[in-house]
Amino acid sequence: MPLYEYYCQGCRQRVAIQRSFSDTSSPRCPLCGGENLTRLPPKVSIVKSGKDRVRDVSWIDKDLAHRFKL
Repeated sequence: MPLYEYYCQGCRQRVAIQRSFSDTSSPRCPLCGGENLTRLPPKVSIVKSGKDRVRDVSWIDKDLAHRFKL
């Protein structure tokens, strides 16, 4: 089951709620029991390869970069 983050308007806290895809009922805050929740956008993480991380370094020696075909 996916984990969703919500902001509760009642207790003004961020809460994580695990819900199934088929659950259509409105979620309740696990802290205060309130139903006035706003779903927050998911966090995204970008994973780079080691080669890409090295390429992003602006101070790398051009000769060294050429030797390793970066």
